[in-house]
Amino acid sequence: MPTGYTAIIEERDDLTFRDFALRCARAMTACLPQRDDPPDELPRVLETSDYHIKAARKAEAQLVELLGLSQESTRALWQSDCESIAKSNEVSIAKAKEFEKRYARMRAKVEAWKPAPDYEGLRRFMLQQIDACVNDWTSYIVELTPTPSEWLAKQIAGAKSLAKYHTERHKDEVKRTDACKEWIESLYASLSEANE
Repeated sequence: MPTGYTAIIEERDDLTFRDFALRCARAMTACLPQRDDPPDELPRVLETSDYHIKAARKAEAQLVELLGLSQESTRALWQSDCESIAKSNEVSIAKAKEFEKRYARMRAKVEAWKPAPDYEGLRRFMLQQIDACVNDWTSYIVELTPTPSEWLAKQIAGAKSLAKYHTERHKDEVKRTDACKEWIESLYASLSEANE
């Protein structure tokens, strides 16, 4: 029974070693970004994504903006953030209370069920599942930052952290892309030397 890699052996009498090797190379780490491409597409060198570098620049721009805020602007942004968080917390609390009621209703139904002995394991499992999901809903509540200056410090730290994170991820991606490029180029060179 052929695989996605070997089916071409049955399909093409004129299949070359090079064509078969390149198809199989698609399963190797260097070619993983092409895993969803059509099987006849040859391995190719992909460019480094600009996602992380753009995200780092955005965080750096946000940092510059934050560092330039006046006290009045900081207070206004802090107040707006507090209002947004308070509204979000209200929604979260309302959802949590509704979910708590739903879990309690279902738990009562499961407890009231008196199954045959063969289904007692199922009943216990159902109760375990409910108990695993009923928890302290306060973890979904976002705490307000007490003062505008603390809010600003937290925002600055967040922007710095994001800039650093995305800069490091970009460097990692460049290294991976370079290694994949080298592997693919070396593969093509070795296949040009192989006997047919």
